[in-house]
Amino acid sequence: MTIYERLAEMNPYIERSDWDGLERGYLSIAASLVGAPVLKRAEAVDFSQYEAGLRKPLGQALTRAGEPGVKAIYFEYDLDNNWKSAFYLCLSYFSEDQQDNDWAADWEQRIPGPDLPAASTVYREHGFAKTDTAKGITLYLVARTVASFGRVVSQARRIGKPICIGFHDQDPIMRMRES
Repeated sequence: MTIYERLAEMNPYIERSDWDGLERGYLSIAASLVGAPVLKRAEAVDFSQYEAGLRKPLGQALTRAGEPGVKAIYFEYDLDNNWKSAFYLCLSYFSEDQQDNDWAADWEQRIPGPDLPAASTVYREHGFAKTDTAKGITLYLVARTVASFGRVVSQARRIGKPICIGFHDQDPIMRMRES
């Protein structure tokens, strides 16, 4: 199974807002692919500050998303660059079934989000998906990021616009909340 197929398997967890289940499920997948010492390093990454750091910029994005022309909020983080992140207020949007994620590049405003250098360090030691270890680490760290973001989005007010997430160059982008 490819890493992209495994990423797509996150969608049922997202649809149910089962953030703890998402983390447990992908910990299990990672454990089947990765040696215990390496996995322990990925487990030791503290996502609590990252999650807390998402609240204020998401609130800003939700407020600004009410401006004319904004169709969606896209949250992107960079696996290779200290997990740096930003919220993008997008001027167009296509649902996942349209299989066109170019809308995410059509943005008007960028709101900086938190970074998480510890996650990026563990990720960069193995790369994206060249080995089973790399796949396991990537999947688990992505699942933890999606779960952290999902917890914050689940507690946020609804604005009637899609909220999506993806790592830099991810395709397809994950829909956390449709309009």
